[in-house]
Amino acid sequence: MTLTLAATDIDNASSTTTVSVVVRANQRPAVAARGNPATVNGGGSVSLDGSASDPEGDSLTYAWSSGGGGAFTDSAALDTTWTAPPKTNAIQNIVLTLTVTDAGAGARSDSASVDVTVRANQPPTASATVSPATVHGRGSVRLNGAARDRDDTNLTYRWTSDGGGSFDDATALNTTWTAPPARLDAGGVALTLEVTDPTGSSATATASVTVRANQAPRVTVSPAASAVAGDGELEVSGTAVDPEGDGLTYSWSSNGGGTFADPFAAQTTWTAPPETGVPQSITLTLTVTDDGAGARSGLASIRVAVGGPVPTGFSFGGGGGGGGGPSGPTPSTVDFEWTVKHDIEELEAGHRAPTGMWGDGATLWLLQNGDGTDDAVYAYELGSGEREEEREFALAERNRAPRGLWSDGETAWVSDSGRDRLFAYDLGSGERQEEREFALAGRNADARGIWSDGETMWVLDGGKNSLFAYALAGGDLLAEYDLAGRNGDPRGLWSDRVSIWVSDHGLKQLWAYRLPDAPDEPAAEDAEAVALERVREEDFVEPSRSSNNSPRGIWSDGAVMYVADQLDGKVYTYNMADAWDARLATLTLRGVDIGAFDPATGEYEGVVAEDVTGTTVEAGAVQGGTTVVIDPPDADAEAEGHQVGLAGLDAVTVTVTSADGLRTRTYRVRFGASAGDEQPLPSRCLHGDVLEGFGFVVFEGGSLEDLVVCAVSRNVLALYVLEDGVYVPYILDAPAFVNAAFVELFAGGVPPLTPIVVASDAPSAGAFPDGFPEAGLVEARGEGCLLGEVGPGFSSVVYPGGGTEALEACALERGVTALYALHENDWVPLILGAPDFVNAAFRELFPGGVPPLTPLIATATTQAGIETRDNAGN
Repeated sequence: MTLTLAATDIDNASSTTTVSVVVRANQRPAVAARGNPATVNGGGSVSLDGSASDPEGDSLTYAWSSGGGGAFTDSAALDTTWTAPPKTNAIQNIVLTLTVTDAGAGARSDSASVDVTVRANQPPTASATVSPATVHGRGSVRLNGAARDRDDTNLTYRWTSDGGGSFDDATALNTTWTAPPARLDAGGVALTLEVTDPTGSSATATASVTVRANQAPRVTVSPAASAVAGDGELEVSGTAVDPEGDGLTYSWSSNGGGTFADPFAAQTTWTAPPETGVPQSITLTLTVTDDGAGARSGLASIRVAVGGPVPTGFSFGGGGGGGGGPSGPTPSTVDFEWTVKHDIEELEAGHRAPTGMWGDGATLWLLQNGDGTDDAVYAYELGSGEREEEREFALAERNRAPRGLWSDGETAWVSDSGRDRLFAYDLGSGERQEEREFALAGRNADARGIWSDGETMWVLDGGKNSLFAYALAGGDLLAEYDLAGRNGDPRGLWSDRVSIWVSDHGLKQLWAYRLPDAPDEPAAEDAEAVALERVREEDFVEPSRSSNNSPRGIWSDGAVMYVADQLDGKVYTYNMADAWDARLATLTLRGVDIGAFDPATGEYEGVVAEDVTGTTVEAGAVQGGTTVVIDPPDADAEAEGHQVGLAGLDAVTVTVTSADGLRTRTYRVRFGASAGDEQPLPSRCLHGDVLEGFGFVVFEGGSLEDLVVCAVSRNVLALYVLEDGVYVPYILDAPAFVNAAFVELFAGGVPPLTPIVVASDAPSAGAFPDGFPEAGLVEARGEGCLLGEVGPGFSSVVYPGGGTEALEACALERGVTALYALHENDWVPLILGAPDFVNAAFRELFPGGVPPLTPLIATATTQAGIETRDNAGN
């Protein structure tokens, strides 16, 4: 640009001069931008910091924009916050741009960008369990679902059934399903839980339940036989129990005439036909039909002599003396009926008032509740009924109203209806063991029958018609349960760990309930009693027809139910249902001496013959329809029988499941050093050094017993596994209840490459040996660069190995915010995105890279304390 100056005087003379000026063009502003963090979850926030300057000093305006959605707090501010859009099923790479414009003539603008990654949505996981796994038509099962989502807790649930039935709430995580009416054939129903996250990603889990085939009603009639004159009347009555609880209809018929006042009533009057001069034998039949799908009928008959003597060969219900009619009762092998042949016909003369009982399969111990000071525990040999005086003992002076008896084989506990405690005695010597006694709750003042599974002691109460649950170790009250209203005079108690039976003096029957799961925590003072679930199809109603009119203590060996009778001074026996029987009849291991086999005994020590390296396991069940599973699996499917190699083997386990699918029994043969080789479990079972104090190791995988044996070989005192952000402990040599949570967690075995924190007072070095198939195990886990699930809070993972930079990249990909390695009893952190000095200790710990199969703790949330819990959840 040229500027000219002109000057003119008064005479109009002029002169000019020029100046050249360069005017620069308007310059763009200088712009920079950054964002933190660079990777976020859907809905997460990124702090955006912008900076800008203008060469001309013009005023500036700002505008943030996104190439992939989301929202800015203030898009016109230099510094602002951007909220990411919701997650999708793919990673989103989004560019955020800051544009700066000046206000000069010929406005100019420039921009800077920030790259942000929005993590992909992780689908939820789901699992489902059902209890019980077998149910009658119209029966109910409890469904328990579990769901986990790394991204969101706002999950929805939906239960479906492929076999009908109905759910109490099909959208609840835990619910109840009621089966449809039973059909003629049993059938499996798949109950599926679908878990969906807000993005629509879902996971399913299925629990299977078997709906039993419709069962015919069980029908009884009275009288069993009778005699009437022609045109005479006979009062007849019938009762029926339907296993499914279906509605019932009744129909009386006669094969020889006569009329019923109401042939469709359970109780009615039959009028005999006129006499013909010839004695007639007529059968009156009651047919009871249920209204289930695929209706079934049950029958029972009465023999009537018209104009003649009572037909012979039939027992009269309610006959006296435990011996039936004059010709004696007829032995039976039918489910629930009186066996007769297993009865203990006559107790010792001084044993006049038997109450509670317990047996070990060979001996039956039976309480005496006398009028004076002769309260004692009598003993009888089960096979012969002969008295075993050397195994008897007197009760303590204060134990004067003994009602219930149970033993673990060493200690015998005795309840007393006049005392608020359970007394304890040494079963072998009869000496009192006061240290094992415990007080009962104040409202459990009329203690009667008792039974225990070794952890929970169940105590009947006759005053409240209730069942109380106590912790056997310590005596804490856990829960109270109500019996059915008609079960108003409870006496004896016994369970097979699936159902629990209560003898009732007034009913003269044994009523069945499903054994509940007792809580782990002591009951609150204001806790209300819960009603027990009745299992009517498992009731024993025969005592009321076999002169067993004062049933007291009960006990079963799995095949026969023993019922003491206080008035008769004898023990009656009834057949247990074949479908419940999960016993083995035979068990042999060729080349291995296990001693005499007893179906009631589960544990055996096996002695391997010299030069024997393998065995054939032969296991035969008592009943057909059972399932027998042998572990380890068959090593040679082509050879005859189940082949098992003995080298390094700890035990052979045989699990028998009853025909009804509800009951299991386990038999185990354990081996000492004579099994196979005599080498201890190799140190490779735990990868990593066991330090004095705490160490972090990796287990190669196997059964829980394998882990415990390995831990012993490495001088480990305790094991800790991180589950849902808390440590679950296994303390070696601790009582079972201490380790119950750990045992439940790994009921199906411990997976390969499980990270475990161990505690020890004697260090030992150990690593997988050369040639150990690390790569194979890593591939088997199939979880990428970090092995193990990363969830909210703290999680245990295993790193296959590599540099720390690769580890950080892997962690970022898995949504991890921090990693921790255990070193000399301290946790050394690697905080992703932190300054170098924060992570210096971690990098110094692994200067050459992180070794293969290194266990680490990962967190996907803000750092919180790592906690340890006991079995009670504390």
